[in-house]
Order: sequence, then structure tokens, then C-alpha cells
Amino acid sequence: MVDVLEKLQKSLLQLVSEEGIEGEVKVERWETGSLLLFLYLKTMAAVDLVGRALRSAAVVYQEIQKGRILGQHVNLLKEHVRAAQIKNDLADVLAEAQEELIRGILDREARAVEDEIFGQHDNERLQRIKNSVRLFAELFDKGTTIHPALEMPEEHQAKFPDPKNLESTLSSIKQLESKPASTAAEDNAAAVRTF
Repeated sequence: MVDVLEKLQKSLLQLVSEEGIEGEVKVERWETGSLLLFLYLKTMAAVDLVGRALRSAAVVYQEIQKGRILGQHVNLLKEHVRAAQIKNDLADVLAEAQEELIRGILDREARAVEDEIFGQHDNERLQRIKNSVRLFAELFDKGTTIHPALEMPEEHQAKFPDPKNLESTLSSIKQLESKPASTAAEDNAAAVRTF
């Protein structure tokens, strides 16, 4: 429990203490039972930044879950391979590829948070955002749920992921759309005709 509180405090402080955000982290109330904290972040800019970082953390958490499932299958395959006394590095390659994929998603999500909230790049700030997103994803993995205040305006609540459906949180990063081959060929033909 202390570990969860330390990670939560570290994640929040790294975000809300940014220049221009002017937030602070204050425990307003503490309720026993399932460890319920009511936090005060001071400014709506701090709330929006935390909400957006949590949404990115939910996307990273999804990938961690997928990696865990893949890892279970890979470990099962390793056992079968060992039983057959066949040397195979495929399992290790798959695990490394999954870790690299998670790092890439974390990088892109942190950059998206920085772009959306700050509009300009600062490497130190980006690293703090990345660290907070990673810590939030770890907290989600341990079962932590974070809710916005009920009386918060809807446009601010929308920045937070739905804690009951973290696995279905969509990244706000625009995905490239792939066109069917025939459509792309038709587009190229149309472009050629216009010249």
C-alpha cells in the first residue's frame, strides 16, 4: 500500500508542478476500507494534464496486458521446446519485441500528452511525463483506479479514462488509415489524369 501511495505521489507531483500548470497535490480526505483518497490538484490545467496522462497510461497498460498474455503463451512454448530438447531463441525474441513495442507506445503517448497540453517540446518535461505515464500504467496493473470528481465539468472528465473499461481505452494519437489497394490505385490514376 505504501508503494502504491509513493508511486501515485511521484507520478502526480512530476506532472502538476510543471511551469504553466501551477498545480499541487494535497490529500483532501482519506477513507479506510479499500484505501480511498480524495486529492486536490489546485488548477484545472493540472486536472487536465493528469487526466490526459492517465488516458495514455491506460493505453500503455493495455499493451502490458497483451504482452503478459503473449508471455504466458511464449513460456508454454518454451516448456514444450525444452521438453523436446530443441534450442529455440524465438521466445526471447518475442519477449524483447513486446518490450520494445511497449517502450515505443510509451514514447508516442508521452509525446502526445506534451503536444496536447504544452504545445512545445522540452526533453526534461517529456521524460517526466513519460515516467508518470509509466508509473500510472504500473498502478493500473496493480488494480489502482483513479476517478475524476463527480462535479467536474464534462469536458474535463472526458480527458480521464473509464476506470471500469481501461482495456478499451483508445489512444488519442491519430492512426494512419490504410486504403485498399484498388482505392489507392484509383487515386493515383485520378491524380495522373489531372496533370
